[in-house]
Amino acid sequence: MSTFAKSIRYFFILFISACLLTIAVGSLAKADEFLTPSPSASASPSGEPTPEPEESDEPEPTETTEPTVEPSAEETPTVDEDARSLDPLIDFPVEIDPEEFQSMAMRSTSSSRYIQSLVPAAQQGQIEFGVPASVSLAQSILEAGWGGSDLSQYGQAYFGIKCTKTMSRYQSGCINLASDEFYDGAFVSQISGFRTYQSVTDAFLDHGLFLRENSRYAPAFKTTNADDFARAIANAGYATDPAYASKLISIMNSNGLKQYDNTSVSAPALSLSGGWQQVYQALGGISGPLSFAVGAPMEGPISGSQIQSFDRGAIIYSPASGYHALHGAVWDLYRSSNNFRQANGLPVSNEISSAAGGVYQDFQNGQVFWSDATGAQRVGGAIAWYYGSLTGPTSYLGYPTGGEISAGNGGVYQNFQNGRIYWSDASGAHALHGAVWYLFNRLGAASGYLGYPTTDEKATDGGGVIQTFQGGWVVWGPQTDAYPLHGGIGWAYVNLDGPSSYLGYPISSEQSRADGGAMQEFQGGRIYWDDATGTAPTHGAIGWRYSDLSGPSGYLGYPVAAERPAPGGGSVQDYQGGQIFWSDATGAWPVHGAVRWLYDDIVSGDNYLGYPTTAENPAPSGGIYQNFQNGQIYWSDATGAMPIHGAIGSLYLANGGPGGSLGYPVTQERNVSVSGGATDGSNTRSTETIQSFQHGTIHWTPARGAWITI
Repeated sequence: MSTFAKSIRYFFILFISACLLTIAVGSLAKADEFLTPSPSASASPSGEPTPEPEESDEPEPTETTEPTVEPSAEETPTVDEDARSLDPLIDFPVEIDPEEFQSMAMRSTSSSRYIQSLVPAAQQGQIEFGVPASVSLAQSILEAGWGGSDLSQYGQAYFGIKCTKTMSRYQSGCINLASDEFYDGAFVSQISGFRTYQSVTDAFLDHGLFLRENSRYAPAFKTTNADDFARAIANAGYATDPAYASKLISIMNSNGLKQYDNTSVSAPALSLSGGWQQVYQALGGISGPLSFAVGAPMEGPISGSQIQSFDRGAIIYSPASGYHALHGAVWDLYRSSNNFRQANGLPVSNEISSAAGGVYQDFQNGQVFWSDATGAQRVGGAIAWYYGSLTGPTSYLGYPTGGEISAGNGGVYQNFQNGRIYWSDASGAHALHGAVWYLFNRLGAASGYLGYPTTDEKATDGGGVIQTFQGGWVVWGPQTDAYPLHGGIGWAYVNLDGPSSYLGYPISSEQSRADGGAMQEFQGGRIYWDDATGTAPTHGAIGWRYSDLSGPSGYLGYPVAAERPAPGGGSVQDYQGGQIFWSDATGAWPVHGAVRWLYDDIVSGDNYLGYPTTAENPAPSGGIYQNFQNGQIYWSDATGAMPIHGAIGSLYLANGGPGGSLGYPVTQERNVSVSGGATDGSNTRSTETIQSFQHGTIHWTPARGAWITI
């Protein structure tokens, strides 16, 4: 053969071998429950006994872009109980020696380390179920790509057994990976669920159990050597590749695997160096949570990183993050989804014990927290920073109980044992818990009129709390429960200093009125709102009198201002239809209509009448009167409103008031100058005070007192 021809053949072999390596790692043809995933596939998590998703009680959409990433809908774990055959994309050409394929595969790892680490598990499978260790080792090499596939690195799975509705006793969960299915003569890419395991040994035992329990493979267990066993499972339809048995036999022979069918090997203590060894030994080495190392370091989950697999975990390294181990529940969460790994980044610490009784681990883009009650959960982005500021699981929130969930309007929330953290770009991250949280949920959460929280809870006088939201407030008091405030009433309450004011804590939500206004009750009063009048509070004796008068439904209408001081040490409040005056001596009484307008003039002067002591009362001929501390105001349609007081008033009342001979007053008191009246009989001028009535006049002088003229 010419040199040119040899060169062409050599490059052809390299090309075909590279293709075969890709196939062997991720796309090996399988029948029934077997299917090997593609190496580039991304995974989505499943912690359930079956990979089928369950619906959530809450509106829990997928986790969002800020701060975390959740699997997409198409990554939902799938169950395939009737997987059809997958033909290999390319068969091994006869002229290519399997050893050459092996050398291609071994560019990134060490075959001896890989084999050495898995021999004990393979031998355990042989002891338990009778599958020759050499056959299961060869199958794992071919199907897991010497441990370089996502399924082997993150699922402790080396045989690609698909998930079904019934969990195997060795299976720990499911992981979703893309795979190529052969349907009706064509390849179809789809997401399939594959079994995952807690340890390498569980994977090999599950492989043995699967072959032993499927009757189609029964002839294999009647063979007497590894080669015949490989041929028997291939003949039974384990794979559609006609050369499958010969490939296994070649791998067994070229790697000396058959020796392990008869020679017992203990769990290896593969040598590690540098940072790998330091972290491994710090965790107790082979007696620690990682158990033994599997193979050699390979390309890690993030570009530029490396991963060293172990029986029960991994150590991951990059120049930026250093060497850090993953194991237990944190490892289970990290390995469950490629989306999760990309979002969370690399570990930047080892597992750390928490004072709250669980553990946590720091990653480049977040943290993973675990407790026995909550399992492992990620906290990332702005919520992670905020949660850390609250001292994490040692705070009142406790441990996270789930991942981030879309809350609408571009924000997210995350649940914790004793509360929830909300985040949006406009509001930042803030926690809700206790009675405020429960009320917030009942009002539609972030999608309700309150929107997102913009502050944390703040303590108030009296042992309560107030929390501010985009659309209002929630106030809780130890004797009053939690109530919302919003709009004009909310602003009025806050401007009065909220629970620290005379109103105290709310005891109701805002109540709409039939006339279009609104009212909210508080411990010390009420706040009313109307479009025409705005907001105003009522409280104390004036507030109670206003309520007795039917509030806005009465003749006073809505309050137009808050209570204010009145002359003489009392107070007054203005309403659409009148006023209510209060003093300590008289109590609270309303004035309205013509009486109110006259009284306003008197109050603005020297207020000789004092405060009202009664409400309006009916008088003869359809009139009315109202008593004050120092007099009365009378009104009739013919005379209008006029006051009486002092000596003139006393004489008027003594003569029957408006029901007597004088009728209603038609003027107020006035001073006039008159002739005479001197005690010496001289014709001098003096001043009289007089008041006119419908049917007469009452005069008064200091010397003579009051008298009537008709």
